Amino acid sequence: MKTNVDAINKMVAYLFTSGVKNSITGAIQARRPINSIKEDIIVGSLPFTFEQLQQGYLNVNIYVPNLSVEANGVKDTEYPNYNRINAIAKMVIPLIDNYVGDGFYFTVDQFKIIEEKTSSYMNIRVLVNAKNL
Repeated sequence: MKTNVDAINKMVAYLFTSGVKNSITGAIQARRPINSIKEDIIVGSLPFTFEQLQQGYLNVNIYVPNLSVEANGVKDTEYPNYNRINAIAKMVIPLIDNYVGDGFYFTVDQFKIIEEKTSSYMNIRVLVNAKNL
């Protein structure tokens, strides 16, 4: 049996040892550090089934601080850094899509940029399959 915590821990460990950590300024973990203004990769989960073939979803969120952009004399400090979010996502997605290891099979299902006040992030939804033996 695998729990969602097992899947989170596997994803965090895999990303940490994959070399992605050397390419970002912040953390790779299950919870974002309070008031972080760094590039962080945070892994969370949605519910998992308890069938013989377990299924569930992980959310791999790539946080990047927003840019400060001035246009028409107005300073916008909530402008997402789309290029940096995209660059990190292009490193992460090929690593985790179709990953097989330690009883897990990860498949990237969908992704979307979500804008927030200080940092915006790419939410990558990952389908997880695991054998419940």
